[in-house]
This record gives sequence, C-alpha cells and structure tokens, in this order.
Amino acid sequence: MTINFKLEKYFFRSFLKMIAHQYKEAYEYLQEADQLAPYNPTILNNMAFCLFYSGNLIEAIKLIESRIQSNPTKYLNESLLFNLCTLYELESSKALQKKLKLLLWLNIYAGDGFNETCLQLQ
Repeated sequence: MTINFKLEKYFFRSFLKMIAHQYKEAYEYLQEADQLAPYNPTILNNMAFCLFYSGNLIEAIKLIESRIQSNPTKYLNESLLFNLCTLYELESSKALQKKLKLLLWLNIYAGDGFNETCLQLQ
C-alpha cells in the first residue's frame, strides 16, 4: 500500500467520522494521516477542528501554536492562521495581543506577499 493511498484512506475515514460527529475517532485517523504527511496544514486544521468540536478549545489552540512555533515556514498558512485567529476570538479577550504576535511571526517568516487579512485584525 502506497503512502498516498494510506493518507487518502485516513483522510476519507476522518471525514466520515466528522460527518457523524464522532470527533475523537476522526482525530485518531487524522493523527495517522499526520504521521504520513507531517507538514500538511489541512490535516492540522482538521485536527484542530476535531479538538474544538470535542470541547477542547485550548488544546486546539495549543496544537496549532506548537506547530507554528516548531516550523513557521511550513505552518504559516492563511487558512490555518484564519482558523487560529477565530479560536483566539472564542477563547479570550486577549485575542488582539495574540493576533499581533502572529503578525510579528508573519513579518519575520512569511514576507511581504502574505495576505495578512487572515489575522482578522479589524
């Protein structure tokens, strides 16, 4: 079985579990997919989604933040940052400070071509 086939299998199974609102099981499939494609922001986004919908908002934030800190060039992705900023809004009144920290990371690692509107600073 090729890596791509295994990855697609885990992805498909995770989607079926998400549709059935079985987020813990979906998360487990996504963990398997993450082992095969560790720098895939879509997998990371879906993992955070599952944590959030399982009632683990803080864990979802920590997961994304830890990946960004471990490898900012791989994980500074617009959709990932948009979702992280949405989680910040749900979590804390200090969302703006956290978003400004992300802006600093963007300036250091992403350069001028990055669309900063994903940080929802307005």
